[in-house]
Amino acid sequence: MAIRRLNKKVAFIGSAVVVLFLLAAIAVILHIGQDPEEFIRDAEAALQAARETTDEQVKEQNYKRAKQSFLSAYGRATTDSLREEVLFKMVDMYFETEEWPFILGCWDEIVKINPKNAKARYGRLKYFYILADMGNSGTWQEVHKQATEFLKVAEDAGLLTEDTAHLDVSEMEQEVSGRHHLGPYLYLLRGRAALEMASLGTVTDKDESLEQAVNDLQKVQELEPNNIDAYWYLARAAVTKGEIFASRGNFEERDKATKQGLAILEQAVKAADDNPRAHINLLFLKLEFARGSSSKQLKEQFQSLEPEFLSLVEKFSSSAEAFAAVSKFYSAYSIFSGPRLGSNSLDKAIEAAETAIRLDRQNVA
Repeated sequence: MAIRRLNKKVAFIGSAVVVLFLLAAIAVILHIGQDPEEFIRDAEAALQAARETTDEQVKEQNYKRAKQSFLSAYGRATTDSLREEVLFKMVDMYFETEEWPFILGCWDEIVKINPKNAKARYGRLKYFYILADMGNSGTWQEVHKQATEFLKVAEDAGLLTEDTAHLDVSEMEQEVSGRHHLGPYLYLLRGRAALEMASLGTVTDKDESLEQAVNDLQKVQELEPNNIDAYWYLARAAVTKGEIFASRGNFEERDKATKQGLAILEQAVKAADDNPRAHINLLFLKLEFARGSSSKQLKEQFQSLEPEFLSLVEKFSSSAEAFAAVSKFYSAYSIFSGPRLGSNSLDKAIEAAETAIRLDRQNVA
């Protein structure tokens, strides 16, 4: 099934509304004495009919019937295990109809029934992490809270070494690169959440939040030494710390923090030299610092970075990600290069982007 981004419009609808809808619907259609398994079979038959028909009206009617039957089954279930089973079937159905608030509502109900259910916790946390990563900055606090709770549950259940592939939701995009064990994954998400909250200033003590971010991200490095994301966010934490120093007038410490950020990403390249993302992260941080240079130094900084970006695509000639990075570099370069060189840089940006699309049309386009 194709990976989808969360629909921003529906993603912000609260799950409490969904829960109320579920409870109300159950109260209306509940008839004591009928076997919940019958309703499950009816719901699955309706789902199959919805998948097979090409008539949109018939499809909608079958999905409606499936929803009603699942709700009836849920209302008649006499064990928590059967309630969980029905809710997971409803999650699958709502993925088909792309009704994200109801998906979240089902996950919430599963966690209420069984706080140890790792699959529901994982899906729910991933949902909020994607929201936060898409720009809903107010969601980082929820990511931090859920990751903290999940870490405790996973530790108690001995799940920290569980492969997240066993918990993953194929219908949701991959928001963290590579495969992970559950423990490092949760530390990474909590660490990034703490970093983002410190950077955004949504915590009362930025220093404390940054310290927790660094501790969590270093824990990820301890458990997964080649985790590129951990290096990246540790570097971002160093840069953020430098910005805090600068806001307090301590520019010497800011410069030290800047060098520390670069050093962390240089370590990442050594640890994972065959991973283009490690090289790209280092180059992008250099590019970020170049943009902060004075107008006199700006052109020189970009000129010095150009050979490094070209070396990137020489080293990773089949990597769409590498060519996409070069495209971004030349797009930025075109702004500061003047009319003639700017046009030339823009042409190079387009050429690199076209190569990236050709190499991986699905993810780059």
